[in-house]
Amino acid sequence: MGAPCPHQHVIDKNFSAKLLAEKKEKCCEWCGAGGCSLRLCLYSGCLRVGCGEGHADHSTLHNAQFPAHCITLNLTSLRSWCYMCEMEVTSSVLASMTIPLGQQHHLGGPISAPGVAVAQPITPSQSSAEEDDEEEEGEEVKAKGLVGLRNLGLTCYMNAALQAMSNTVPLAQFMIECPAFLRNDRKTPGLTRPFQRLMIEMWHKKRPSFITPSLLYHGFKQLYPMFRGYTQQDSQEFLRYFMDQLHEELREPLVVSHEDDHEGDMEEEDLSAESLSEREDSQSEAEYETCDSGVSEQSSGSSDHYPSKRKKRHHATIDVETGIATHRSHNRSLFLPDHESPEFSDAVSDTTLLDSDSAGGMSSSASPQVHSSSTSGLGSSKPSISSLSSSFKGKPCGTPGRRRKPPTYRSVISDVFDGTIVSSVQCLTCNTISSRKETFQDLSLPIPSSDQLSILQHSSASQLQQVAGSSVSSSSLHLAKTSCDTATDGWMWWLWMWLRSWLWGPAVSLHHCLAAFFSADELKGDNMYSCEKCGKLRNGVKYSKVLQLPEVLIVHLKRFRHETMFSSKISQYVSFPLHGLDLTQFLHKDCSSEVVTYDLYGIICHHGTAGGGHYTAYCQNWSNHRWYEFDDQYVTEVSSETVAKCEAYVLFYKKASPEMAARRQRTVELMQVSSREPSLMQFYISKQWVNKFNTFSEPGPINNYDFLCPHGGVQPQKANHVGDLVMLLNQGVWEYLHQVFGGGPACTRLYECVTCRAELDALSRRQTSELEMFLMLKKMFQEEEHPNIVAISMRWFRTWESFVRGREQEPPGPIDNSSICTSKTGQPVLKPGSDYAQISEEMWHFFYKTYGGGPELWVMYGNPHSSARRIEKMEGVRQEAQKQEPLQSESRSLSTENLPHTSTCTSRQRTVSAGEVRTKFL
Repeated sequence: MGAPCPHQHVIDKNFSAKLLAEKKEKCCEWCGAGGCSLRLCLYSGCLRVGCGEGHADHSTLHNAQFPAHCITLNLTSLRSWCYMCEMEVTSSVLASMTIPLGQQHHLGGPISAPGVAVAQPITPSQSSAEEDDEEEEGEEVKAKGLVGLRNLGLTCYMNAALQAMSNTVPLAQFMIECPAFLRNDRKTPGLTRPFQRLMIEMWHKKRPSFITPSLLYHGFKQLYPMFRGYTQQDSQEFLRYFMDQLHEELREPLVVSHEDDHEGDMEEEDLSAESLSEREDSQSEAEYETCDSGVSEQSSGSSDHYPSKRKKRHHATIDVETGIATHRSHNRSLFLPDHESPEFSDAVSDTTLLDSDSAGGMSSSASPQVHSSSTSGLGSSKPSISSLSSSFKGKPCGTPGRRRKPPTYRSVISDVFDGTIVSSVQCLTCNTISSRKETFQDLSLPIPSSDQLSILQHSSASQLQQVAGSSVSSSSLHLAKTSCDTATDGWMWWLWMWLRSWLWGPAVSLHHCLAAFFSADELKGDNMYSCEKCGKLRNGVKYSKVLQLPEVLIVHLKRFRHETMFSSKISQYVSFPLHGLDLTQFLHKDCSSEVVTYDLYGIICHHGTAGGGHYTAYCQNWSNHRWYEFDDQYVTEVSSETVAKCEAYVLFYKKASPEMAARRQRTVELMQVSSREPSLMQFYISKQWVNKFNTFSEPGPINNYDFLCPHGGVQPQKANHVGDLVMLLNQGVWEYLHQVFGGGPACTRLYECVTCRAELDALSRRQTSELEMFLMLKKMFQEEEHPNIVAISMRWFRTWESFVRGREQEPPGPIDNSSICTSKTGQPVLKPGSDYAQISEEMWHFFYKTYGGGPELWVMYGNPHSSARRIEKMEGVRQEAQKQEPLQSESRSLSTENLPHTSTCTSRQRTVSAGEVRTKFL
């Protein structure tokens, strides 16, 4: 069991049952919300009532403002929660309070698992202490996680996906063991906290037979209104939205050292404006599509039940027909042929160009282009806004001639599910190869028909032989040989397969689906490749390879076809391995992954037709390695043979590495030795990396930048709770882990970084100053009789607004009006119907002077003589504000020094003692 809460001394000792009854009749003291999510702050002398996550979550905001007010009481369930310990403390609170609360008020036992306060090992074995407790009680030891989810009305799609995510060990254990990393500055309710609480309840020792996930469901519907109502939904659709929302809430900038950052800046400077323009103007990989391809021509269509909703999704997936990945884009297109997607010709993928080397030693940075007579816009020289915008993209203030490198974000979602693929097109005339590196979160695979299987097995080798001497030949020919093995095992086998196919249909395996996806497609006829080097339409070959394998591989089988007038489902059985899925033959020669085999742990199945049906899930419990069927609130143990025969819709595979089990065992032995012989030197290590060590097959290098800044100090935003982010290791354990995995940096002392604190304070002052200046100019704009009006892109303005509101820490970069302008007689003019806002000339000059960019797009030019006077007045106000700013800053500094809870906001170093850090590693 976990240690008792050490913060009980803050509870108001005079709290009585009578006062509790009075508080239960109240509403939120901030927004007036009522209902069943009210929480009472138990801090002595406070006793304020705030709303929970079902509303504006003022209770959590109150704790963020006053960290000492850490214990709250749910006025409905009478459960208590400690924000500092990140666990339920109901029993301890009841013991220390004077109100006579009976056990009848305590519903279902504690929410928090014992591992929340002190991190536990995340290996498949259970906590020995908890098992001993259960055995001492004489109860049958039952595996955790076997909890059903109540159907709230056609929510089986959500329940099946949540069961699969619950059995995704790296994600579920992160939610349970690393609660301090779930903090975010969002002022609106999200999905992270409800999902975390759901995971804790499902994996707790004292769990109910089923749980009602109403809080998560209602929060999801608020974020995505298309899931409201009682209609049939797609489980994979939900899964993508859900994962993307978690990523957005948990994402953090990727911190790098000064040396790495300098190298990145040098590489960024090497990119010319022309190459950047080419990247923006490059055609999407959707234009690689070969409508006459034997594999992809008649492949199963889009699996989306609601294709119109997917255009604004933030997810990473690889589409079946094109074999191309897209990465979390708000404006994602479906990358389907023109008869299925009208936006096919305008789709632009969010990708990164790789260095492209031709066979003759030449390099080409041109984007692959394909000519198609059946698709409008393909192969044409349509004018692009990016070429127009390259001439006016200004430079940010203070950084002349240099583009700011956009920040890279990561989260536990990207760590677990993100992989990388390389898509290439080779010209068969000059052998020039154009490649793109893309991120994916799942593979959407076709289910080949019998004709497609025959074409795949007999034509892959002959197609790839045309690329003799190129880098694609060796690896792809190996794929073709493997795909055709079943056709060369003898005529008896061929006869049996033919007879079986004639009687029961073609025998399709997951390997066939992968081979169809990664097979090379010829670009010829109406789909010829527009080679930049040749300057002509040429025959080409399109192929894809995996550059980095994800820790968890999600495979989506495209069983649904949606035509204009009807929808249909492919009920073809697809065999799949339960163990040892080997992806070696699909890897790029530069693949960085060492573990290439996967074991199955979860399946989402759809029962019924395209018009309606039911979703269930099969999951392997990681505590006892047995398979269970999750059918809403019912959980039933099944055999592995039953699992292998199911009609799979979404498959979940995790990497398998026996070496990691040996490394974990060695770490445990070293910790036992160090407990008997304590070392003189101790090292801090990130809890998030420890979770990777315990759950990943390839945890990667040690990364202490989860809590450290590039200067080696603690990030100012995390100084208050850094003790919850780290663990303390003895020297021997640290040296072993560092020797095996590398990384770092080493940390033996925790202190707040003075440099980052000064930068953060300066950034905060800049955000406040820009916001105040904008509001002042906006007021002048509303009062002006005949103002000059300029248009500005709302896309850029929303980015700037997020910055000045404090939701983002990175400035927006130069103004980019390319999306709202078009060219007329060689001059940029406002595009009708585009997404823009009207601002005054003074507001435009303020933005332009600060960020640069453009172009300037006039909506109305009123009085040219009044502009100069207004600009002079604006500069006078700016100078006056700058004079007052040092005085206000000094006043704020003096006032904050008198507040004990704001001591970490000063520029002094704050040292965190080792006693504040939990020392249990495994």
